[in-house]
Amino acid sequence: MASYNNKLGHQHHRPNQHHPPNQPPMEKVRKLLGSPSTNRKTSNVPTHNHLSNGNPPVTNGHSGSHGARSRGCGGPQPYGGGYLGVALEEIVRREEREVPHLVSRICAHIYDTGLHQEGLFRVNGNARVVEQLRLGFDGAGDADLESVEDVYAAAGLLKLFLRELPTALVPEGLTAQVVRVQQELGSRPTECLAQLKSLLGLLPRTHYTTLKYLTQFLVLVARHEASNKMGAMALGIVFGPNVFMCSVGIQGLREQGVT
Repeated sequence: MASYNNKLGHQHHRPNQHHPPNQPPMEKVRKLLGSPSTNRKTSNVPTHNHLSNGNPPVTNGHSGSHGARSRGCGGPQPYGGGYLGVALEEIVRREEREVPHLVSRICAHIYDTGLHQEGLFRVNGNARVVEQLRLGFDGAGDADLESVEDVYAAAGLLKLFLRELPTALVPEGLTAQVVRVQQELGSRPTECLAQLKSLLGLLPRTHYTTLKYLTQFLVLVARHEASNKMGAMALGIVFGPNVFMCSVGIQGLREQGVT
């Protein structure tokens, strides 16, 4: 992970610091928010800080419940509480990290070994390997990503982790507001962007930090579109169902075309 560390910087544990007042640039986030999506289901390795001047610390805050999503993950007794199907707040509080280790570990691995893989995040990895990696993280706190030689499986586990969060990275209530802003202000980019910034500021701190981290990483992925064929639009289509929680029924179908 040396090249990744050198490029993006090491993410330190900062459990006693306060949330910085400044917001990050949101143009990158807007690329994903404005992309169409499809429906969604209702060790001790250092983490990393992607192109950031400082993320907020671990807190004991929690987000509201918008309905648990399907967990569907059996396996061994989880390591220290596990990852899959565990609330984001619980994970970062347990680890005293700003971003879950599973997220930063997989992003670092992909950065070092898979940025040029065609169809990254779109092509499915081997299901058996995905399950093997999941058992490693949930059972031992880490997995040997390097030995499996399947970057698609690692990417698949990252999407699965996001999809299995009990409360989506962008919860249902906020997703509805994002949809409304996009529909009403989509033709006025400056005003739309300002409103999206305000809405993202309403996210629980742990969700905001993880979304920021993930978005900045996906910007790096999109910069290699010439080789991996995954530009901002393609990544938005893939990650929309994993990041946003759309409503059920007809309203949910409408929201899918906006988020």
